[in-house]
Amino acid sequence: MGKFSSTRSLAWFVILTYLAMALGSVFAFIRMAPAIEVIIDHNGRSQHASERMLAALAESSADGLAGENKEAFLNALSIAENNITEEGETAVIAAIKDLMQADPVQNRTALIEAVLNLSEINREAMLRADEAARHLGAAGAWGVVALSLVGFGLGMILLRRIDTDLILPLEQIHTVFRAHLSGDRHLRCAGRHLPRPIRSLFGDINTYLDETMRMDRKPEEE
Repeated sequence: MGKFSSTRSLAWFVILTYLAMALGSVFAFIRMAPAIEVIIDHNGRSQHASERMLAALAESSADGLAGENKEAFLNALSIAENNITEEGETAVIAAIKDLMQADPVQNRTALIEAVLNLSEINREAMLRADEAARHLGAAGAWGVVALSLVGFGLGMILLRRIDTDLILPLEQIHTVFRAHLSGDRHLRCAGRHLPRPIRSLFGDINTYLDETMRMDRKPEEE
């Protein structure tokens, strides 16, 4: 049973390899989803708030923010303040609030630069998160490739084992019986390094053929 047991174990290795490949693919995609969600949900929100602040500044007159533009600017600033996710955002938002309280007209250029700085912080964070998601996806893809190669190698070994330990012995049994039916009573099953059940089967077949040949000779001797 030794060789059959090893062949069976090899078959299980192949099955488990492809199962691991499938689970690894699912795990990689599951891990990528939160990273993409962070990009959209956190940094994307602050990025949009920065754009709304810049739009309010662009639509305001030379006298500064007023009316709907000021309300839109402050609402966007509140969204950004409640969505701080990156280092440096707190200081930039505090600077924007100080500029608004001081003199937004005189500090218009500094205010625009501060909002642009806030937007840049979130843009860089989005790029880093995107890069991390890409690396994770690439690592998952290469992991699947590696498992596929392992599975392919094990599959080839398994096919060779099946061919050597099962297909070839069955072909030999077929050849022996065909020869026996054709009149060649001396051909027998033989092989080296075969699994114990195959050797036992060969022995039984050879014994049967020997007994058949002996029984056929009895009438001739009588």
